[in-house]
Amino acid sequence: MQSRIAESLDALAAWRGELDRVVARLGRALAEQDLLGATDQALLAALRERLGSETLVLAFVAEFSRGKSELINAIFFADTGQRVLPATPGRTTMCPVELRHDAGAPPRLSLLPVETRLLGLSLAELRRRDEPWHHVPLDPRDPYTLVQALAAVTRTQQVDQDRAAALGFWSKERADDDNPPVDERGFVEVPTWRHAVINYPHPLLKRGLVVIDT
Repeated sequence: MQSRIAESLDALAAWRGELDRVVARLGRALAEQDLLGATDQALLAALRERLGSETLVLAFVAEFSRGKSELINAIFFADTGQRVLPATPGRTTMCPVELRHDAGAPPRLSLLPVETRLLGLSLAELRRRDEPWHHVPLDPRDPYTLVQALAAVTRTQQVDQDRAAALGFWSKERADDDNPPVDERGFVEVPTWRHAVINYPHPLLKRGLVVIDT
């Protein structure tokens, strides 16, 4: 028996498919009447591409240690019998973690180093590049290796205050309470990764759902 969310995602996919067919018929009708210019043709092509690749993004937003990762574990990894995403008291998920399914890539964890903030490039721009990312293969059939691999999202590093400021985690203009703590050496703890993407073949993710654990 399908879940309600799976049924809703299937209905959304069916609606997009029907809309794509309508747009295709409109394009053919306009072309037959010599009413489809190059600009219009490009717009219709872009619309059809978007309809084919559109996803539904669901973000879990709350303060840390409020159960976001635990809820995601219950929805997507309950069948493994393991807490796959780190979910213990305290600050665990140190960067945004995105769950999605890309049939064109193998199951894997992709990690974007926090140092890419210094490049002045947006996350959208870096998604189109492969070289900044670190890829870790995942075996969906082996819960233990999933747990081991996804523990990487908890990693942090110690940097001096100038480096922390350059990365956007420290500011002399902010009150001390708004900055991360400084240790006895004058170092600040910052995340190792800027963003993490888990490519995982869960049925809901295959239907176009994308989940972000903030």
